[in-house]
Amino acid sequence: AEKAFTGVYDGCGYSIKGVDYYNAEDAPSGLFRYSDGATIKNLNLVDVAINSTKYAAGVVCIGDDNITIENVTVSGSINATSYAAGICHNLTNVTIKNCQNNADITATRAAGIASWITGANTVVDNVVNNGDISATWGAAGIVNRVQGTVSNATNNGTISSVESEPAAGVVCILTGATTFEYCYNYGDVTS
Repeated sequence: AEKAFTGVYDGCGYSIKGVDYYNAEDAPSGLFRYSDGATIKNLNLVDVAINSTKYAAGVVCIGDDNITIENVTVSGSINATSYAAGICHNLTNVTIKNCQNNADITATRAAGIASWITGANTVVDNVVNNGDISATWGAAGIVNRVQGTVSNATNNGTISSVESEPAAGVVCILTGATTFEYCYNYGDVTS
């Protein structure tokens, strides 16, 4: 965390293939484990295999204020014993735009785009989840826990949560005032 990525990462539309990451030390897993005020854009993560005994995300796992993630796609599989998501895990006042998750995700709490994002200035816009999401406690197609604005969001993946726990096509739990506009679920949801 003391060496968080703080710059601008512009993938220029290129792909990074086969990010294979296993973390057995209860630390966050993802392309960027920690980030602070960064911008990550124009990137395709193809055939990722990210596994963690704690938290996992395709792009940014844990970050501080004002991170922007845009024009990013993720495919493959992401697994964690706690939280996991296709794009990011735990961020505050994040902007996620024009992103798509095609990875299958399995965790205790799982979501297609983001697992836990807060802050009144959080914006999730024009996002799509096509991956299958499976959790033991709380599964969502777009965001597991959210505060802010969610708009133009579509889930096409199958969402399942076992042990009679919550599951949702778009958002599972609200952690503060949230605005929804043009959000759609087309996937099967079971709990």
